[in-house]
Amino acid sequence: MIKKIHEKDIVECVNVIKESFITVADELGYTVDNAPRFTAFATTEDRLLYQLKNEHRPMFVYYDNEETVNMRLGNEMTDDIQIVEIGDRSKKALYTREILEKLPEWFGNKQALDEYVQKVKEIPYYAALDIKGKCIGLGFFL
Repeated sequence: MIKKIHEKDIVECVNVIKESFITVADELGYTVDNAPRFTAFATTEDRLLYQLKNEHRPMFVYYDNEETVNMRLGNEMTDDIQIVEIGDRSKKALYTREILEKLPEWFGNKQALDEYVQKVKEIPYYAALDIKGKCIGLGFFL
């Protein structure tokens, strides 16, 4: 089930984001010292609240059996969106690059992005696909 995120959900959302991305940081050897803007370290309640309230960014969460497993920040989601597990290594790399290159504020380091794209091929991966099959959001790694 996909639900819109409200202010009361922000604490849980920050926890899901940090927990999800810390596994990637550990895999890549990122720390708060060498990659302070990496999602696992840069996501805060204040930042998400600002994005929700001041930038009016729609935010959504995907629940599987009442457990938060995926978050989406950005465009409106509809019933035409599917969250699917991606096993194909080349699709994982393609989707990751396409999405993260749109976020230079967080993923602007080309070398780090290239390493990240390679590493995601090896870990469980989920994506939000629109009705045409285009990836519109990355899943968080479980």
